[in-house]
Amino acid sequence: MNAPAACKISPPAAVPVVAKAWPTHAFTREGARGIVADLNLEAAQRVASALAADGHDALPVRVDVAKTADMRDLVKAAFEHHGRIDVLINNAGISHPNQPMLDVTEEFFDRLYAVNVKSIYHSAKECVPVFRRQTITQITKSMAVELAPDNIRANAINPAIADTPLLTTLMGGG
Repeated sequence: MNAPAACKISPPAAVPVVAKAWPTHAFTREGARGIVADLNLEAAQRVASALAADGHDALPVRVDVAKTADMRDLVKAAFEHHGRIDVLINNAGISHPNQPMLDVTEEFFDRLYAVNVKSIYHSAKECVPVFRRQTITQITKSMAVELAPDNIRANAINPAIADTPLLTTLMGGG
């Protein structure tokens, strides 16, 4: 699969990308260096190893995006490994199996919200200072207005459905 137009890096450069598996593949094929961030370190290591086998630089990092300290450590690792961060992709997400709303526990809903929504706040809080030195839509618009004077763009792509393990879980498969 070729990288989407938004992933094209022209000219190819060592642009550090912090993301989960598929976007890291797309960006590294275009010349970026990556950080593969995942709650499951073994999964991140498998992706980073596959990228390394193809001649790409990607550092695996274990991160729970729902935790401020983990996001801080992720940004620190990315900055220490690559010296800069140019792209952050908020693509972590969880879901519950397709079931009645009243069967979803409050504990699980809190985790779902922390991973799917609050993590965007954590990533912005930790990355924006890095971006200034060298979510969906309303947070992104707000970020765009706030960061425009610093020549930092904030964009959002909100796909309706993507064929991912999250969709399989949501639809009751697997």
